[in-house]
Amino acid sequence: MENFCEITFCQQIGSNKRHNQDALFNGEAVFQYKLKTAEKRLETRPHFIVGVADGISNSNRPEKANKLVMQLLSKMESLSRQTIYDNYNNIR
Repeated sequence: MENFCEITFCQQIGSNKRHNQDALFNGEAVFQYKLKTAEKRLETRPHFIVGVADGISNSNRPEKANKLVMQLLSKMESLSRQTIYDNYNNIR
């Protein structure tokens, strides 16, 4: 029997917000929609990375920061303290 994981995700912009400050990475693509209806995906890879970045409304341009973080995460082949540190230093 093959191992699998079912991933379901959606997005909805907060009330009174012009931009969605949250971003997500579903293992294949980065999303940042005002309204994303629920979508299901079946993941069969033995190892994969997903991520959610929750916006901080009182920071400058949180929608850009969160999308950048998810884009960097989407390019990682593995996740460790060292890969996070290396990617952080590459954007500074």
